[in-house]
Amino acid sequence: MQEVPAQRYGTDSPSLKQTEEGRYLYSIINSDAELSFDNIGIDDSDVYTVPHKDIAAVVHSCQA
Repeated sequence: MQEVPAQRYGTDSPSLKQTEEGRYLYSIINSDAELSFDNIGIDDSDVYTVPHKDIAAVVHSCQA
């Protein structure tokens, strides 16, 4: 992981971490659970939720 100068992104943070792993976002749902939808994503990607409080992002892992 590389540190990227914060000025590049217009933030007051001293630095941001850059990674090669990302997430493809399908939707946001009302759920507080970690769910798996198996390989229903693009190119048969494993789709799952990333919960936060009472909502969750429906995503699959991909390159950034």
